[in-house]
Amino acid sequence: MPLYTIHPEDSGFTLYRGEAPLQTPKSLPVTVPTHALAEGLGAECAAQEERLDLRTMPLMQLTLTAIDITALNRADVLKGILRHGETELLCHTAPEPDELRLSQHATWTPFLDWSRATHKVVWQIGAGIRPVDQRPKR
Repeated sequence: MPLYTIHPEDSGFTLYRGEAPLQTPKSLPVTVPTHALAEGLGAECAAQEERLDLRTMPLMQLTLTAIDITALNRADVLKGILRHGETELLCHTAPEPDELRLSQHATWTPFLDWSRATHKVVWQIGAGIRPVDQRPKR
């Protein structure tokens, strides 16, 4: 069974198989932002036989998607997320009754606060069922 190791790099942590960095289908190195994620990927790889079976590796699937698709098409991905936000339940509150509106506010505010604090994303909130424009204000 091949040995997988983690090497710290300027851009994160790169997973190596033997002496060579593991590569994505687009021949980019599998470099992730945290050591914990690299360890998880290494554990998935180590659990495999000689050949990696991505169908049984959910962390690796997400990582390869993030590196090969999301990172290379960031603007388009962000537009898609913002389109989703127009109808995201957290961005809509019931105008009435007050008890429901207050319950929604109490339940959803921690998630919206987390989004703001962690990702610097401020979602626009609307009342009712009409889509809420999530494009950044200029």
